[in-house]
Amino acid sequence: MRRRKPSQTLPEMERRARRVLQKDNKFLLGYDIKGSRGLDEEGMMIRFAAQESFHREVNKRLSSCVVSGDIGGQYLSRIIEGMDSALSDSGVVFLNNPDAIAQILDIAKEIMPTFKIRWAVGKEKDEDVMELVK
Repeated sequence: MRRRKPSQTLPEMERRARRVLQKDNKFLLGYDIKGSRGLDEEGMMIRFAAQESFHREVNKRLSSCVVSGDIGGQYLSRIIEGMDSALSDSGVVFLNNPDAIAQILDIAKEIMPTFKIRWAVGKEKDEDVMELVK
């Protein structure tokens, strides 16, 4: 089994976002909930409800920073318009402002405080982000 890369820290994500924004008008932020595959049915329903609430709040609170883009990837290639699920325990969003990252992490702590989450930032169709969310 291939070991996944560790979560990027907030300063790492902000630096990477700024680098991507120098070449493009958006960057991709992805997350994965650690350990969710071992949840029972009730735990999965709780996780799903929390994720849906998290996505709605990000899209509502940060609508001026959320932009559309193609997430790419072998299994996930599609255009997304806001924070959206990638696979069951992960999600992605395109942003145009690196300051939004800290706000998103705060919203995640507010809505999903019991979940351990790994984060990554990259460019459109970024392989590291797609590896994280698959």
